[in-house]
Amino acid sequence: MRKIKFKSKTAAVLAVILSVAAALLAVNYCITAKYARIAKEQAGGVADYRLVLAVMKAESGFKENAVSPKGAIGIMQIMPDTGEWISRQAKIPDYDESKLYDAETNVKIGSWYLGYLSDRFSHDMALAAYNAGPERVKNWTEEGIESADDIPFAETRKYVKKVNIYYSFYKIIYLF
Repeated sequence: MRKIKFKSKTAAVLAVILSVAAALLAVNYCITAKYARIAKEQAGGVADYRLVLAVMKAESGFKENAVSPKGAIGIMQIMPDTGEWISRQAKIPDYDESKLYDAETNVKIGSWYLGYLSDRFSHDMALAAYNAGPERVKNWTEEGIESADDIPFAETRKYVKKVNIYYSFYKIIYLF
């Protein structure tokens, strides 16, 4: 009789855990659905929109008006100088720094930059370059560093791993 009670308590606890997990997934899906649409539209084949979502999550937690202590702006945390450079390269008309607060413009700029970095570096090192800068990552790759585990900066190493976890999650949620 005691085993039956234990099993039913275990089943009840498991049901609660699964319900909470399902609710969290549903909330996350609802939060990211808007940004998935924006990422699909703005990434324009330049970068996988699910990777763009993962970068948004890691960079700002989907906060459109986020500003970092170093001055990075918006949902994908674009530095104003980088945004200006990208707008020239990607031929984005009428760019000014204030547009980095607009989610669609920020995602368009961030997606372009992520695609640019992905063309230059391996997956992990492109993410590292998004976080630590392409020149630094170029030096690392010249030293033979190609894996997240070997990145010398703990912050960047953790960032790459975090983005990859989010990316795996969004590849499951958004199969297409």
